[in-house]
Amino acid sequence: MALRWQISTCKHRVSLNGQTNVITEAWFDVLDSETIGSGLTAVEHKGQYSSSVQFDTSDLSSFVTYDDVTEANVLSWVKETLGSNQVAAIEADVTNQIAESKAPAEVMGKPWS
Repeated sequence: MALRWQISTCKHRVSLNGQTNVITEAWFDVLDSETIGSGLTAVEHKGQYSSSVQFDTSDLSSFVTYDDVTEANVLSWVKETLGSNQVAAIEADVTNQIAESKAPAEVMGKPWS
């Protein structure tokens, strides 16, 4: 298992405070999975959290030119905007989803064929 943060898309303003193509919002996913077994009996347990954050664009002193922005940059901005407590809560949620999938508290079914 390894939590993966990824950016699915970004929204940007064409012009803002003298800069062009300023990223103002990013949509992100946090994913993890664990496969138990192999072949036809393999079961994959997955966890996912998806959301978006809006960035504070009031101070563009550390502006990065749009063509130079990397996914790592945006992930850093997302995590900074969320704060360490929210990042930890999101990661715990994804991890808990996998644990619940492996040992569910409730299951569906019927006792007869």
